[in-house]
Amino acid sequence: MIKKLSVRDLSHQELRSQRTGEKYSLSAVLTDELGFKAMFVHHEIIPPGRRASGTHFHSRREELVFVIDGRVRAWCDGTEVILEPGDFVGFPPGKENAHHLSNDGDRPATVLVMASNPDEDQVGYL
Repeated sequence: MIKKLSVRDLSHQELRSQRTGEKYSLSAVLTDELGFKAMFVHHEIIPPGRRASGTHFHSRREELVFVIDGRVRAWCDGTEVILEPGDFVGFPPGKENAHHLSNDGDRPATVLVMASNPDEDQVGYL
C-alpha cells in the first residue's frame, strides 16, 4: 500500500536544550507518520541565528543531512563547511564525529535529516 503525505501538513515541534533552554530548530519526524522503525527521517526548519541541536554524537546512529533551502553551517570535530541547497554531509557514529548545524543567514534554512535508528544508540553532548 502506498500512502501519500506532505510535509506541509505536518506539525513541526520546536526543539530546545534541556540543559540550557536554548531554542533550536522546528522539526517534524516523517518516519513516525509511516510507522518506520529502522529508519529515522526528519524535516527541519532552522530559523536565522539558531542551531538545529546542541553539539552531539551518537554511539551507533549514522546521519545524513541534505539541504533543501537556505544556507547551513555544518560543524564536525572542529571543522566547518557551508552547505547550500543540494549539498549534503554525513556523520558516522563516535565522539570524534560530534557535530551540529547552524543557520547564520537572514532567512530560515530547511534540511532533511536521514538516519539509521539502531537499538541502544546513546547520544552524548559536548
